[in-house]
Amino acid sequence: MTPERSLPLFRRVAALSASFGMVVCLFFALADLAAFWRAYLVAFVAWHTVPLGCLALLLTYHVAGGPWGRMLGEALEAGARTLPLVALLGLPLLFDLAALFDWAQPAYGAHEELLRNKSLYLNPPFFVARSLFYLGFWAVLAWLITDRRVPLADRPRRQGAAALGAIVLALTASFASIDWVMSLDARFNSSTFGLIVIGGHLNAGLSFATLITLASARVDRRAQVLAEAPMVGLGGLLQSAILLWAYLVFMEYLVVWSGDLPQNAAWFLQRASGGWAALLAIIACGHFVLPFALLLSSRLRGDWRVVSGLAVLILATQLLYLVWQTAPAWGAVAPPPLAIAGALLALAGLWLLMVTANLAARRELLVPREKIGG
Repeated sequence: MTPERSLPLFRRVAALSASFGMVVCLFFALADLAAFWRAYLVAFVAWHTVPLGCLALLLTYHVAGGPWGRMLGEALEAGARTLPLVALLGLPLLFDLAALFDWAQPAYGAHEELLRNKSLYLNPPFFVARSLFYLGFWAVLAWLITDRRVPLADRPRRQGAAALGAIVLALTASFASIDWVMSLDARFNSSTFGLIVIGGHLNAGLSFATLITLASARVDRRAQVLAEAPMVGLGGLLQSAILLWAYLVFMEYLVVWSGDLPQNAAWFLQRASGGWAALLAIIACGHFVLPFALLLSSRLRGDWRVVSGLAVLILATQLLYLVWQTAPAWGAVAPPPLAIAGALLALAGLWLLMVTANLAARRELLVPREKIGG
């Protein structure tokens, strides 16, 4: 498939996803507005990981360089330049915090010292200010570090600005995960929570860029695209990313287990019962066990069909992992799976429409053909 044929296909899929998702969202908004807002928060938390991962990888390229960055540059920039849209999609969540976060209700925690001690940080005005800063900073940084008029391989790397941006991005992404996800259960504490989310961003961005790059390259060129990355190719990069993510997830579990605090154990127990336990097993297999086992083979790492399929699997299970982190926090009033799926489809469709618009604006798509070897 050539870029000229793939972009219209991406656009049609995105439009169909957005249309179907918005119909489902409208149905749930009319039937149960509170359930809709919870589902929307879950979907937003899950999907914003992709453009943030694209931005993080772009900053990494500007700091460290490497053929992989020039190879994936067009896809990464197309994904990162959607962050202004992500900022707009995040604004509705700030309108009624009490419907989403227990700590935003006036009487919450009045008789519990642990929660009262967090009130200086977890209060609606400060929360809104922090969220606006996160969303605004990401959008501005993405537009400063990208340029759709000139391919990434033809521009000098901006090491100083990228290094500073990467530091602030890591801090804001970590605090955003604490605010939007971990604070859903204000009793839970994890020192590695933000790191896990950042590792997931990298997985999502790399999987997306790999998939789009391979899908848009000519069929007879896809094996060459894999071979042109350093040493082990894109398959090896994916394997490294999932190893980092799995290590961080295990470290969080180990720290919580060794700490033996009831409120932290309760967070895991809530997500290890019923259907959430089955979802966790799917995530473990799809996000780590199966990709890691297959990518041990150098032959499979060089097969574009295998790498493309695993990129889809890793991206899908990363989204499911964020759903698993977020949705169980509401217990019996967690949003229905169909509402979450509808919100995810709506946001994904709108996001992909902007991605295809960004890609279409560039004459040479995705792989700077002669620039990769340097």
